Amino acid sequence: MKKFSLGATLVLGFSVGLAITLVASGAIAALSLKHVANRWPGLNDLSRKAPWISGILIMVVGFYMLLHGWSHL
Repeated sequence: MKKFSLGATLVLGFSVGLAITLVASGAIAALSLKHVANRWPGLNDLSRKAPWISGILIMVVGFYMLLHGWSHL
């Protein structure tokens, strides 16, 4: 029972710490994005293209892994 309580406490503490870190970093990113957008007007265009750039990058990496795996068969 002692080990179970210790494990549960560690998992709970880690989860709470992770949640606080993720929320804080998201809030900081959102606030800083507003300030950067005021200084750099091209950021809106870049942010609209970001999902496409990310998707293409993931496809390129996947295609590379496919070719690399296929060559080792």
